[in-house]
Parts: sequence; structure tokens; C-alpha cells
Amino acid sequence: MSYANGSWSYADETDHAHNAEVVDGLPHPSVDEDDPDPFLIDEEVRSDNLDLADIPEHVTVIHALVSWLHLQFHLPRIACNALLAILTLLLFFLNPTATSPFTTLQSRNRLLGVNRPIHTLPVCPNCHDVYPPASSPRCHDTCTSCHVELFLPGQTLRGNTRTLKTPVIKYPYLPLSEQIASILKIPGIEATLDEWRDKPRKPGMYTDIFDGNICRTKLKGPDGNLFFSNQTNERGGPNGELRLGVNLGVDWYALPAEFMIRLNVQRFLQPIMSDLLRLWKHGIKVPTESRPEGRLVRVALVAVVCDKPAAHKIGGFASHSHTYFCTECWISVADKTNPNAFQQG
Repeated sequence: MSYANGSWSYADETDHAHNAEVVDGLPHPSVDEDDPDPFLIDEEVRSDNLDLADIPEHVTVIHALVSWLHLQFHLPRIACNALLAILTLLLFFLNPTATSPFTTLQSRNRLLGVNRPIHTLPVCPNCHDVYPPASSPRCHDTCTSCHVELFLPGQTLRGNTRTLKTPVIKYPYLPLSEQIASILKIPGIEATLDEWRDKPRKPGMYTDIFDGNICRTKLKGPDGNLFFSNQTNERGGPNGELRLGVNLGVDWYALPAEFMIRLNVQRFLQPIMSDLLRLWKHGIKVPTESRPEGRLVRVALVAVVCDKPAAHKIGGFASHSHTYFCTECWISVADKTNPNAFQQG
């Protein structure tokens, strides 16, 4: 996966056939639904993918002025939109043949690159499956399982035509891969993310996560080698790659009884998991300070940080009343307060 000229593209990938098999009593599908990432959004298909070079200078100045008033002095959005409407009428008065240069503050901020666009994924009202956005070539108008419409009708109840396809249920989504590409544009951030490689380490002293066994000896990359390998010849990262570790924070809450026992809530995690798998397996190539031509960036999910209800849902942990309350360790409830808890058996 590479990022160049405002778009993502897969690199050096081939389609592999997967045989269906049953592991631990669970059937595994013959097709990997996360590879390629079905939620990957190409910059080229976005409606807001505009170039400032194509806009007259006086219009660009007005774009910047209205955005500045909003960001610096907190001018309300409704006031900004009213100002844009007034300026549009004024420009039409001066040049009746001109095309409409303004729409809303949100679209102007996107044009200026002030805000990353939040993508809206459609969700099936029946099974809660999540689908790619309307701008994606992999978009579906109906749920493939329930055959339920995913988008509102093309016309409103008043007979007005909708300018954009609007999902019945909206899932606001900003991929981690896009956030990383944006963050790496900040001067100095790349060097900061690589500082841990040159930090002196003392056995038995823990100053950050890279002193722990998980990062030092257990986390593997897609090639089977250590993900955070830091040999003498790898001070610039394995194969010159930027390796990042992230945590996933999940906070659960008590759902109503009719939703609590449903098995399809996990579908809301698929866009996040698909993006994380792509970042780990293929990585993304992003222009950085040290390598303007692009540097391969890979990401590993180091930990899931959650409260107890989320631990049950995300990690499959048993209830607090279970004899063995952890999926990994051997400590029982009866032994957790005595020395037996420290004897592996």
C-alpha cells in the first residue's frame, strides 16, 4: 500500500486463494473479507478532491478569511454560511456569468485542508452490518444479507432532491491510516516517533513499553520477525520502515436487554480492524521529512485498553464470578490472594 499524489494504492500484492477450514470448532471463510480492505477510500473518487490552483485568488482569500473567523474568533457555523451566501450574491452581482464559488464552511475547510473529511459509512438497519461509503466503488445500495435499503430515498418527503446519498444509519469514520499520513506532516514528528531506537536501555529498568517483553520479544511482523526489531543495523527501522505501536481504547456500557445479547454488534469494529490489519500486513507509504519520496509505515496493535464490560465483549474475558477470570493466566479466584497465584501450574 502506498500513498502518493493524494491517493492510496496497493503495491506488490497478489490475490491468494484460501481454503475453508475449521479451527477450534469454528468455520473460517475461504475468502479474507479484510484483504483488500473493503473500507479503503481512494482520494480520487472523493467529491471534495479539489485543487486550489483551479480557483481564482480572490475566491481563495475569501475561503481563508471565513475559515479564519471561525477558527480564531469562533464565529458560529450558521453565521459563516450566511457570510458565504452574502459574498456569493455580491460576486454574482459583479460578475453574473460566474459560477457559484462557495457552498458551506465545512466544504471550504476541506478544500483548504483545515479538517480531515469524516467519512460516513452506511449501516444496515436490520443486521447492523457496515458497508463502504457512497463514494467507494465497493458501495452497496442494499444489504447483501437482508436486502434492506441502506440509503434514504433520492427525494425528501417535501419532494426535494437529495444532493448526496444519505445512509439510513450513519457511521462516522476516519481511518487510522489517514490520520497517520496527516500526523506525519507535522515537522519533527517523524524523528520523535523514532527516538526510542536510540534511547539507552538498562536491564530490569522499565521506562517505556519498549523495555517490556511484549514489544522486545513477542510482537511479530507479517514476515514472522520481531515487529519492533532494533538491531545495530536497524536504527532507521527494519528495512528502513517506520514501525508504530498503537492501543485500542474501548469503553462499553449497559445496552437495553433487546440489544445486549445480539451477536452482530462486533460488525461496528470491522472498519477499524480492516484498517489495522492492512497497516500491519502491507503498511502504507507516506512522504516524511527524512524521505519525501515516501517511507513505508507499519502499525501493530499493542494493547486493548478497556473497562470490564468491554473486556468481556472485545477480549472474551469471563465474568468476575468465574473460577478462572482471565483467558491467559492460570490464577483462580481461590488463589488470587495467596502465594499460589505466583506459582505457574
